[in-house]
Amino acid sequence: MEKFTNALRKEINTMKPGWTRVYFHFTMDDEAFKFIIKAIQFVKKYVNLEAHIENI
Repeated sequence: MEKFTNALRKEINTMKPGWTRVYFHFTMDDEAFKFIIKAIQFVKKYVNLEAHIENI
């Protein structure tokens, strides 16, 4: 958390931690649902925010 705090002190506003809500409409088919879940898992696995902060 300290890295995020330091980034904010440097006025790097793109690094604010936060929440994202994802809604699934009841008419969404399984294929679309699975695609969105896989995209979220991809971001979780391959996006390393701490490494990004180190390079700032």
